[in-house]
Amino acid sequence: MLEYSKIILKKVSFDRHLFLKELRKSLGILSINEVLSLRSWGKITFPKFAFMIQNECNKQISTYALVG
Repeated sequence: MLEYSKIILKKVSFDRHLFLKELRKSLGILSINEVLSLRSWGKITFPKFAFMIQNECNKQISTYALVG
């Protein structure tokens, strides 16, 4: 699913709101290791969205920590 998420994010990167929507959907289905990989890849690939990617990934990672 990680590779599929990367493809989708590349295709919607022209629109900030659509990008955020797809990023959130992707984060909901990825494992914690995939989220970490997506965060690193996303910050490099989309520097204009780096802050947003960092925040959304950190929110998702914190939910994993709460669930255990």
